[in-house]
Amino acid sequence: SMGDDTNVATVKAFIEGYEKMNVETIFNFSQDSVKVFLHNVAAPMYMNRGLLSQMFSQYDSIQAKPLYFLPYQIAGWEHSIVEVVSKEKRFLKDGTIENVRFLEKFIFDKEGKVFTIRQFDAAW
Repeated sequence: SMGDDTNVATVKAFIEGYEKMNVETIFNFSQDSVKVFLHNVAAPMYMNRGLLSQMFSQYDSIQAKPLYFLPYQIAGWEHSIVEVVSKEKRFLKDGTIENVRFLEKFIFDKEGKVFTIRQFDAAW
């Protein structure tokens, strides 16, 4: 069934924090450690403030452009999901530019915090 628009607002703020490379903003909307399934890594990882800061240190800037947000709830499951398709452009400090497209699923706990992110390559 359709999910809560409050979660959509949370994901929008989360993505804005990511685009600004603001670790504290991101963790205001998530648990202290987030299980992340990156599109290009076989095993999930647990992202915390230190690891995210380290990741951001390689970038000059990030541009994230969400194309749509789809909140939904799975019957019989206590968590909710916001699905997002977005385009991202990352400017690395070495001059490299990464252009990526994602389908991401932000999974929320009962308290409204992101605790898992599943990321899929959506190159088209």
